[in-house]
Amino acid sequence: MVVRHLNASKTKDDDYMEMFLEGWEAAADRTAENCTLRGTPFLETPHQLLARTQRRHRRRLRDSHWSVGGKKHRKLLRQPFRNQYYYGYRGSLTVPPCSDIVLWYVVDNPMAISAGQLRRLRDLVADYRDAQCALGTYADEGGNVNRPIQPKHKHNVFHCDESDYSN
Repeated sequence: MVVRHLNASKTKDDDYMEMFLEGWEAAADRTAENCTLRGTPFLETPHQLLARTQRRHRRRLRDSHWSVGGKKHRKLLRQPFRNQYYYGYRGSLTVPPCSDIVLWYVVDNPMAISAGQLRRLRDLVADYRDAQCALGTYADEGGNVNRPIQPKHKHNVFHCDESDYSN
């Protein structure tokens, strides 16, 4: 799992974050459609309905401008890790059962995204539906996720920098 610090001070959308948001939003919309087809629709708040309508509009605009499988996406996939260094450690899941099975990576430089992208990210986390169409998030209504502070463990934190790469 890769974790990047997010800085929502940018006014322009970050292309890399946009690619992932679009994929996640498409998956959320497919889940909603599947729930409706199975006869288990869920009630959407006006906020959720507006968010889904905005996603549909963004998809139409995007599809009319460029292809998802184009060169731009292949280049974007490598973008955040080019000349990036990071820290890493073994840790635990942030939601129950909180098992110690995750390798966390934290990139040195924060990722700057727009305030709108941060809002969309929070909405996706807060409105997540599981395969049974039930609200399956551990987030509060604002999309914030946390758990009680864990006891300090002796983590072996490692740092990857230029010395880890050969030229």
